[in-house]
Amino acid sequence: MAFYQPGKKLNIQLIRQYDAFEQPMSDGIDGVILVGIRPENDDALKATRKKQSLPMVCVDYQHHEFDCVYTDLARICQHAIDYFIKQVHQRIGFIGGQDAGKTIDVRESAFLEYDQSRNMVNAGDIFRGDFSNASGYRLAKQMLEEDHPKAFLVASDS
Repeated sequence: MAFYQPGKKLNIQLIRQYDAFEQPMSDGIDGVILVGIRPENDDALKATRKKQSLPMVCVDYQHHEFDCVYTDLARICQHAIDYFIKQVHQRIGFIGGQDAGKTIDVRESAFLEYDQSRNMVNAGDIFRGDFSNASGYRLAKQMLEEDHPKAFLVASDS
């Protein structure tokens, strides 16, 4: 069985490093792709850039001083709802979270707005915690203990 190896054709080696702002970066790195950056990491991000002088790209984070690749999460939510509708689901739930700023996540906002005319979402079918594995597990358990929808949009990789 062959496994896909990212960058093999281009001779690119990926090194995963967690807590990049707290640990020194490995030697021999040509560039950095940062995933999971949050507004509270802004100062650390700027300091790392100054210290490393490496090309840096942020994924799913918008910042005017850095190159960023941003996903249209609202549109993805709309596509997910359309898919559930095509599958003839009458009720759709949502599991998501809030960042430190306690603002509603863009996916939850898009989910609620896009559903307004469809009336497939009940307030009791929205489960919100933080963006952690433990929170997602707790919310899924809570959801399974109740009368729940058969289709869910989950707003986190974790």
